[in-house]
Amino acid sequence: MRPEPRNILTKHDIRRLVARLTSSYEGRKLKWKTLGQECGLDCSGDTIRRALNALGYHRSKACRKPFISQKAQSDRRKYSAEHNDKPISFWRIQMYADECSFSTADHGTKRVTRLPTERYHLDCLQWSYQSGRASIMIWGAISYNWKSQLIFLDKTTKDTGKVHKNGKLVTRTSIGPVDYRDQVLIPVVAPAFKGKKGYKGYKKGGKYVEDNAGVHGNKGVLIQCKKDLRIPVQWRPSYSPDLNPIENVWRTMKMRIRRRARPPKTVTELREAIQEEWDKLVPEDWNKYIDEMPERIAQCKARKGLATQF
Repeated sequence: MRPEPRNILTKHDIRRLVARLTSSYEGRKLKWKTLGQECGLDCSGDTIRRALNALGYHRSKACRKPFISQKAQSDRRKYSAEHNDKPISFWRIQMYADECSFSTADHGTKRVTRLPTERYHLDCLQWSYQSGRASIMIWGAISYNWKSQLIFLDKTTKDTGKVHKNGKLVTRTSIGPVDYRDQVLIPVVAPAFKGKKGYKGYKKGGKYVEDNAGVHGNKGVLIQCKKDLRIPVQWRPSYSPDLNPIENVWRTMKMRIRRRARPPKTVTELREAIQEEWDKLVPEDWNKYIDEMPERIAQCKARKGLATQF
């Protein structure tokens, strides 16, 4: 029988290793060998791995979460306090909507050292930021037992008024408030709240839940338009995908597309795959996320506006 490898680390050495890796996100990312070197230990990475594995620490993929600024944290704390006592029946009649970008690009994921219970520890999260990369932008909405049609948003090119050093005008392609009004609010959202034919599955009495991103006209561009269209709005804090059930739907769709036998390689293939996965969704795929809203709000309040597990 092969003898068990001897652990040459003392209890003091192990305490130093744990203290270093739990000190910050940078410490969590360190590989076994590098961790030992930073602690001044002359031993192999396998020796450190065995010692920390025995304590429950393992290398795992970092959980990706959007970065939450102090202002966003304050807004989330206020929002959760205002909605902490709302029952499931309240959340079931809301319309949850948002945009989402899909890309054929592969996003790198960092690995961190953590305990099984530390998946959502702040030092174990890999913050995500807006990248500005080219992608397909879509819009969709859900409510209990109901989903909207899927909208592929057409971006417009605008002149920024700046001139590049080569003498050419600098332009920017994006989705603006006018695009949002013409492609989403007027043809899809307004008819749903008016109860027109084709929207019978949507229950009246709720509000249109969206964040205060500039494209949604939170600075006055579309406020009057929404009033004229009789669209009641419930503002949701920015950088809060965990407080919007449709974000879980986007995650499900992306996972299913990645797991296809032949993932899409071109924009055309990606567009077809997105539409196919949206059409396959049934109420059971998103109702469970809506029913989690009381728990999401309670956890957000308990964590004082910081990221939750959802």
